[in-house]
Amino acid sequence: MLYDRPYMRDTNPQRSSLPVFGWVIAVIVAVFVLQEIAVKLFRSNLINDFAELDIFSLKHGRVWTLLTYALLHASLFHIFANSIALFFTGRILEPILGPRRILWLLGASILGGSLLWVAVNFNHRAPLVGISAGAMGWFTVFCLLFWDRPINLLLFFVIPITIKPRWLLYIGGGIEVFGMVFGEILQRNTFYGSGVAHSAHVGGIIAGWLYYRFVLHSGGKERDARPEIEKPGWFKRATNSAAPKPVYKVNVSSQPASSPADIRAEVDRILDKINSHGFASLSDEEKRTLDEARDVISRR
Repeated sequence: MLYDRPYMRDTNPQRSSLPVFGWVIAVIVAVFVLQEIAVKLFRSNLINDFAELDIFSLKHGRVWTLLTYALLHASLFHIFANSIALFFTGRILEPILGPRRILWLLGASILGGSLLWVAVNFNHRAPLVGISAGAMGWFTVFCLLFWDRPINLLLFFVIPITIKPRWLLYIGGGIEVFGMVFGEILQRNTFYGSGVAHSAHVGGIIAGWLYYRFVLHSGGKERDARPEIEKPGWFKRATNSAAPKPVYKVNVSSQPASSPADIRAEVDRILDKINSHGFASLSDEEKRTLDEARDVISRR
């Protein structure tokens, strides 16, 4: 039941449990601290040797490293950049997808990143670390869900810009593919050969797209040829030519059912509020509305 869900039982947002994306960030930060302590204080590479992904270890059966590499990070900037990416995409996606789906998406993206990296770098000795592939998977699904919806960003944390997520995906994906081809496959002596695992990032993007296409939209509906008018999945109107019936059931009270346009506008407003103030700022009624919209996705 709707009211059995944890955030509906807890009326005090200050006491609610840490969201999944928060736990993910906490875990990778904790592992990074342990890495630094082991290396700097004890001169030990035990954690890195156990969890990092490299071709030699994989050939010797250490298949768990296809996932555990994401727990490790090479530098403070590396983990900071990934944590920022996880935070800003996770806080939007988790209320929409739910904790279980966002974790599955993360795991699929991490695995997709490692598999493509192994395929591209099979004859190389350098290890792979970092949760960047998972962050790219979340980023991809975010862009696909909000394809043509303008968002405000601080470019380089300084310059305010308004941009549509589709352009973020086009630009980011293009940079990663270019880097994979010239920096890893062709091994040209360019900026892209700087040690960045572009192939892992591309693998995360591909996994995110596959998850969006075959899990969130498993009904087989294709994106409209004009993406500028495309809305997230639960915004679409029913295309059945038979007698019309409500697609969404948000209010379970005796009040008249809202029209799809009203529901679409309300979900828009709620998502804007989450983006600006976080999930804890929502009222119980707003949580109910968003939860009903998420249930529509789960039944697709």
